[in-house]
Amino acid sequence: MPRDRKGQRSKGDRKRKEHGDDRSARAYDADDVDDLDSAVSNDYDEEARSHFTDDDRDQDSDGAEVIDDVRSRIDEHLSQLEQKSSKMREAGVNQLCHLFSKSYLPDELDNIQETLFLAVVNLVRRGGAAEKCMACDLAGILIIQLGLSDSTERYMEELTPLLSTLLRDNSKSKKLRAACARVMTLGSFVTGELPDHMEVIEKLRATLDSCSAAKPGPDSDELIGSMLTCWSLLLTRMPAQVVMSQGNSLVSTFATYLESGSTAVRQAAGKAITNVYELARIADEKFCSEAHEKVAAHFSELATDHSRRRSKNEKKATRAEFRPMLAFLEDGETPDESILLCKQQALHLTSWSELTIYDFLKSVLRGGIHEHLRENEFVRDVFGLGASLGAQGDVQVLSSNERKMAYAARRVHRQLDRGARRDKRTAMF
Repeated sequence: MPRDRKGQRSKGDRKRKEHGDDRSARAYDADDVDDLDSAVSNDYDEEARSHFTDDDRDQDSDGAEVIDDVRSRIDEHLSQLEQKSSKMREAGVNQLCHLFSKSYLPDELDNIQETLFLAVVNLVRRGGAAEKCMACDLAGILIIQLGLSDSTERYMEELTPLLSTLLRDNSKSKKLRAACARVMTLGSFVTGELPDHMEVIEKLRATLDSCSAAKPGPDSDELIGSMLTCWSLLLTRMPAQVVMSQGNSLVSTFATYLESGSTAVRQAAGKAITNVYELARIADEKFCSEAHEKVAAHFSELATDHSRRRSKNEKKATRAEFRPMLAFLEDGETPDESILLCKQQALHLTSWSELTIYDFLKSVLRGGIHEHLRENEFVRDVFGLGASLGAQGDVQVLSSNERKMAYAARRVHRQLDRGARRDKRTAMF
């Protein structure tokens, strides 16, 4: 007869235990059961009353505790930026990027923005390559947090010369130069006007020319794709008449990158071309570039990509991107995408310009775009979503044209207000 394993009960022991438990359970009479139920019920009622009373008492303090926790974490990561170890500084920057990208924290940022910005500038100026890249990422997130403000303008005035120097330096890594271009573009997008946009575009063009002359490779492709994406974003801020006047040269420039071996570069070039056509057709509905037939042929080929030189996933991604672009180029079909923010409101992207802005902000915010669409006043203002969801009652959804007109009116008002403040500061000096 086999012995039972150590630590295991035999079948007979288990049966005897089960029957013994049943017999002991049946040993209670009716009065004992009633007394037990009454005692348990009383204990539960007292515990429940105590629990709900504590919840009511602590409900107001929960929010304060969360805020204090966030502030303590920010202070902790700020102190990491002052450490001698580069790994500690990189960890601090990474955690700050995570905090400010995932949540909209205007009050917390207001108390520390001077200290935080000084740390970012020091990292861009003196940090290693990895620190510089991460500091650029944090700078972009902070620009979105601050929005259109005097603080953002002041910070960009100090950051732009440093970023421009790094962007022109061919000895620096392509990743760092791409990060610098993103921050410069985002700063111009938020605070700049047409001359500022044109200045940044010239720097992007010069970088593209240097990349085209360099040896092709994955790093060069990444930088070229970033330059095209940044250029596309700034086009959305330019008047339609200006884009139409430069339409032929812009389309010809972007069309050369449709033949690139990189999927990301081809897609960035295609989106830039669709932005040019969309904006130019606002000024002239019949706009058609001199390179239209060449571009249409490239779009048609990429929309039905069956090349054996590319992987299955690359071909699938290329077809998915270029089919709607081809439909817009030939038939004028605009994109129609919706992002649900809550039960009462959704963001509807019905133009290539809106889609370009959304994709760029999404890439900067590292997946925190949904929270900023709900709460960030600047982001909601860009898309014409009105007040933040936490501050409004009934939600009013505007059409695409109404959003554009409302944003244009608010932007003119802000520019006049900033001009008046600049005049006052000049008079004081």
